[in-house]
Amino acid sequence: MNTKPHDLDPQACIRVLLDKTQDAGVREDAGDGLMWHPFPESVRALLTVITDQTADPDLREASAESLGSLWSQMEYAESDLASVPEPYRSALLSELELKRNAEQGGGEGRG
Repeated sequence: MNTKPHDLDPQACIRVLLDKTQDAGVREDAGDGLMWHPFPESVRALLTVITDQTADPDLREASAESLGSLWSQMEYAESDLASVPEPYRSALLSELELKRNAEQGGGEGRG
């Protein structure tokens, strides 16, 4: 069976993403799965990882990109954006812009 990212259970993705005993690559895949689920719980989980200074930097960056994809599909609070530290804020804003441009026919985003 070939599972598509939008078929993944968002609650399971959140559990794996936040489980620090999981391999960083597995957690990154879980975060990628959340970009298909524009819910407040997905946003909170991704923000938790992005703002965790002990988390793997690549995982934090991938989570920021996933959050940018999510925010291209939903409203977001400026205070949430302000809580994202650099360089992850730049990655998030870049992905957000890519997705918005893709929706307007100007290119393709990640995922």
